[in-house]
Amino acid sequence: MPMPIRETASLLVPRSLVEPLMRLYDYPHPGKPGRVIRGYDRPHALRTARMCAAVARRLGHPQERVERYQIACLLHDLGRAGLDPEQFGKIWSWARANGVPTRPRDWRAVHPSTPYGGETEAFLERYAQDLARLGVPLDSWTAEQVEMRLGYARRLARQLRAARPKLARLGVQWALWMERVMLYYYYPEKLDGSARWVRELAEVLVACEQLEAYSNRQRGHDYYTRKKES
Repeated sequence: MPMPIRETASLLVPRSLVEPLMRLYDYPHPGKPGRVIRGYDRPHALRTARMCAAVARRLGHPQERVERYQIACLLHDLGRAGLDPEQFGKIWSWARANGVPTRPRDWRAVHPSTPYGGETEAFLERYAQDLARLGVPLDSWTAEQVEMRLGYARRLARQLRAARPKLARLGVQWALWMERVMLYYYYPEKLDGSARWVRELAEVLVACEQLEAYSNRQRGHDYYTRKKES
């Protein structure tokens, strides 16, 4: 009889590698030179990565692939490094409450004239006055908080470029499929033409992350301080 997934949800990545990977979420503070924003809800990242690897193993993926997949899952929100929980939550809770699309694909469905990749700029132009009424300053930091959703691919690519030398020093062999898995929630179209197993792993990450985020909110520890925002 197969063991329950909760019994096989192990950390395949060496513990000596986990902390350096989590430090990739740290981000220079834009208003305080020399200071960093300690990034992300690390226990959430670890729980999500454990769950994803356990499911991938149960689905029969080879060990080497699952190990690299778990690294991608640990870094699945790297495009949100520098997230300001209060400001991010304020912007996107307001957006959801007012029916404003919060994913690039949904934005383009409502605003088809927006160029692909230009969703962040379109949002800021359209809702500048609304953000001002919320008390959100119209500056580059706000633009980054918007980009963390509507321009996630661009931001993730930027963060990965910065991280690759560190990943190489850590012995991590990065592959394009790992980035595609990380993008699936916001950009399912970027997996068009990918191998079936890549799409399967991407779907597992989305499902596990959403379950873990729900559990986080139930525990009252939602990192993003969201209201009706996921």
